[in-house]
Amino acid sequence: MDVSSCRAALRGHEAEEQILKDNPGRWVVLPIAYPQVWDMFKKHEACFWTAEEIDFAQDAGGLATLPDKAITSVKKLTLLNSASNGSVYGNLSVLSCRLLCDVTIPEARAFYGMQVAMENIHREAQTYLAETLMPDPTQREADIKELLCMPAVQGLGAYVKEHCSTDTPFAEKAAGCALMKRLFSAGTDVVAYVLKGRKLLPGLVQVQSLIGRDERAHSDFAALLYRMLTHKLPNDLVVCMAKDAVEKSVAAMDALVDYQSMGINRDELVGYHKWCADSVLESLSHGKAFMTPNPYTAMTQEMTSKCEGQEVQPSTGSRHIRVCLSGSDTHPKDYFSLNEDF
Repeated sequence: MDVSSCRAALRGHEAEEQILKDNPGRWVVLPIAYPQVWDMFKKHEACFWTAEEIDFAQDAGGLATLPDKAITSVKKLTLLNSASNGSVYGNLSVLSCRLLCDVTIPEARAFYGMQVAMENIHREAQTYLAETLMPDPTQREADIKELLCMPAVQGLGAYVKEHCSTDTPFAEKAAGCALMKRLFSAGTDVVAYVLKGRKLLPGLVQVQSLIGRDERAHSDFAALLYRMLTHKLPNDLVVCMAKDAVEKSVAAMDALVDYQSMGINRDELVGYHKWCADSVLESLSHGKAFMTPNPYTAMTQEMTSKCEGQEVQPSTGSRHIRVCLSGSDTHPKDYFSLNEDF
């Protein structure tokens, strides 16, 4: 398989694709021309949440009850996730902006605009969690730098750079985004599920539940746009991309997590990654590569029910919600407040 020739051919056909070619006649989004694309935007919009709605008050105390190796695992994974939207993956918001610039239909651009907003909220929430579990900023910064030097972590960034760079054809960017969005959060999904079963770190569990839901929506949307393309990637290339994503994601989990202390079966975690990869391959209209059963059926059933529509209740223990809604003593008297009596 000549990857370079394949990429060149796909770039040459992009001007023919309905969702990529110049679209000077669509000045406004209505009337909707692509209802399935618009429906996914509206569903994502309905699931909007903010970092201030998460209560991390119990997480530091819950973390202290875990074994030392499990504490280290949770801290490393939290730091990785807090840095992943920027340093690790080369800034996911930039990747989403590339996809936004590639597509020309306003329905898809609306979704990617929402995706950029949610990725910034993900980064904010993960940073609050990292601050809660590791309050020393100097130590936190040193630990992040150490993580970024790990070959397994660098492998995640290398995957994004290879398949989602500026000059990569849109078909490859879409397939790579669909795989990366689903697989690179799969390990954290399992960790959060295990912690939820122990009734520990409710803030972390809720954050990962919300982020995992969003990431699956982003993956599904990338797959939808990929299916709308006339010219797609060869099947063997997409399968290679899926296998590489599984390998890199599992390698990062191996480097960061002590499975025994966390109560995680590594074989099941690997199987879950493979099952997720097959799910994405099917959504891309390519055949399964692993044929692996889902070892976490209860977890995925819970995720599916939450994806149908999840309301997030503002936390009374939030550090920032009061300032966001009503201002503070430092604001001038004419500061705009949403709860003023007009």
